[in-house]
Amino acid sequence: MYIHGYGISLDRYSMDIYNICVSICFMGKGVVNMGKHIGIIGSRKLPDNFCSHVGEVISCLLAKGCYVNSGGAIGADSYVISALLRMGKSYRGVIYSAWSYFSGFPYSARKDIGEFAKKGGRIDWGTVLPDPTRQEVVAGLLGRNRRLVENSDALIAYLYGESRGTMYTIKEAIKKGIPIVVFACDPISSRLYQDLDRQVGSQIKILKIGAQSTPNKLFV
Repeated sequence: MYIHGYGISLDRYSMDIYNICVSICFMGKGVVNMGKHIGIIGSRKLPDNFCSHVGEVISCLLAKGCYVNSGGAIGADSYVISALLRMGKSYRGVIYSAWSYFSGFPYSARKDIGEFAKKGGRIDWGTVLPDPTRQEVVAGLLGRNRRLVENSDALIAYLYGESRGTMYTIKEAIKKGIPIVVFACDPISSRLYQDLDRQVGSQIKILKIGAQSTPNKLFV
């Protein structure tokens, strides 16, 4: 079950973050509870002023006993890992990698991912071998996205700009029929979401955030 048209109030940020989890719980008939895995994905270009917003969402999910699935890239993925490290909860996270080896991760993400693994975080390794062709990389990344969805009970997505990989993952989640919450973080992503909604004929819960906003400047 998907819900469309939800907005975030300007003066109730903390409650709205809480309501995300409540809404997922409603959509998924109890998805947000002990031991469930929630995928959090998003654009590699998501600005760093969204980092604290991602952290608030993760904090709420962890408080409900959930685990967090991530893709191990930069942007939104890196905000997920840094939040888990900051909270001392790496063991509650899983990174789904496209790569079969550590140096396949983006250079700027390796330090945090290495620390994440040392502190109990799990890495589900992919199939891409060293010195891959472009075709092998693309296939590996798409396969990673599918594995993340297959192992998630719900999906939270941060759209920013074209976000092609994020859109692909959302479509995979639609096929699986799991609850989805989409944050449209700029005008381009809002239009992409509307196009997707028309294409699939499904309703997805959408929350709009200003392109350059900080979490306390959310708008409906």
